[in-house]
Amino acid sequence: MKDADRGTAIAEVCRKAEIGRDLLQLAQALRGTMFSEVRKLWQAEEENTRLKRLVADLSPDAATLKDVLSN
Repeated sequence: MKDADRGTAIAEVCRKAEIGRDLLQLAQALRGTMFSEVRKLWQAEEENTRLKRLVADLSPDAATLKDVLSN
């Protein structure tokens, strides 16, 4: 973040730190929070998205089973 503050291009900062632009922007927004905590939050958001997709994939199967069992 210090490099970004000094005027280094955001893409260059992200490449050096091996992080995405979104993570860098989140880290800048949460300066008072430790970077490792920001990374954990980002990972939790990714896991949440993955689990939501899994639930969406399983929902049609559950509806089909309910229909079969009700007949």
